[in-house]
Amino acid sequence: MKQQMVRIISQPDFLFSADKEFSRTGTTNWINNAVMNNNTGGGGPGIIPPPVIITFQKTGDNFYSADNGWSEDSVQEIRSFLGTFDGSTSAPIVYPAPQIGSVTMAVRVLLRHFNYPPNNFHSFEWLPTSLAGMVYALQTSTNLTTWNTLFVVTNNGSVCTYQNVNANSPSRFYRLIPQ
Repeated sequence: MKQQMVRIISQPDFLFSADKEFSRTGTTNWINNAVMNNNTGGGGPGIIPPPVIITFQKTGDNFYSADNGWSEDSVQEIRSFLGTFDGSTSAPIVYPAPQIGSVTMAVRVLLRHFNYPPNNFHSFEWLPTSLAGMVYALQTSTNLTTWNTLFVVTNNGSVCTYQNVNANSPSRFYRLIPQ
């Protein structure tokens, strides 16, 4: 016997978005029906009740310094992108998508001294708002007089991350300046 069903929804079951941080809704309301298949210690089948919100980080440029034979003023760029495709012959869409007008980007600096535990970073960030395409330089100094440009980054509304692992300078200063 067939039966037509209608489910009226006022919000999506799964919502995907992008922001400064990765996040998702919790799992405390998930329902594990493993008992139904005589697998009481198993992981399902189950039900994930909506709404589920998954927020991806707006990926941007990633830069890395480490005291492993390099100078702290030497930076390696690591590029990563997110994209979508629909299975057709249309080209994939690569993110971040081009922006127009005034946008805010995040420039994060993560610092770890060699005496810190492996994932114990001190962090700070700038949130410059400017016209899309504005170029900024992240600079560093040990004396507040002589500044060295570590890298330049273009404001495209994404999150740019700089990690300095095993920093060994007794003092180091950072600034982000428009070019």
